[in-house]
Amino acid sequence: MRRAAHFHLARETAHATNRRKGFGSISNSISVLADTMNSPAGFLVQWQQRDRWTAVAIFLVCWVLFAMVEQRPFALQGAVVEALVERGRLHFVHGNIKEANNERVFENFDTKTAAFRELFNIFPYRGRYYVNHAPGQFFLAAPWYAVCVHLGWRFETHEPLVWKILVWSLTAPLGALGVMALFILGRHWEIPLPAAAFASMTVAFSSPWWAASGVL
Repeated sequence: MRRAAHFHLARETAHATNRRKGFGSISNSISVLADTMNSPAGFLVQWQQRDRWTAVAIFLVCWVLFAMVEQRPFALQGAVVEALVERGRLHFVHGNIKEANNERVFENFDTKTAAFRELFNIFPYRGRYYVNHAPGQFFLAAPWYAVCVHLGWRFETHEPLVWKILVWSLTAPLGALGVMALFILGRHWEIPLPAAAFASMTVAFSSPWWAASGVL
């Protein structure tokens, strides 16, 4: 009986000691956290978190605004993306160039999309018709349009819907990323947060950036 009593007392003493150590470790952790937040490193963490949330807010605001304000789509870009995805080429085969209002207009006979029947900035070369634009924008949009075609949404039958998908999922977020990048660059150059945010949003709303981000 004495041995059992001694064993029980020793076990209770050990539990009490462990509890004191646990409370002590929690108290120490709180003290360390408070010291960290009050230290220059703690302020740096707070500044970095504020910068991150501000950057995310700029991105989301610009994304929604760029996509919601509808711009007139560029028929030429749509026609070339259609040709690239549906016919596997960056040029047109069947067509004719005519003069209209002192401008050269290309009549596109390859497409059945009414909006793509008359195009500008097309030149003939060896029996084919080419666009005088860099091909990068067409290759960029091709995967998006290929997904739309796979789902049964083509320019020919669902032109407004396809444009909305391209704008909301491609051009608008890309434009918003550019604005966010300007803000991050400004903060990297140690420009004050309000000034960096104002500068990036000024570029977004007071330049062709907004208009160009709403179309392909």
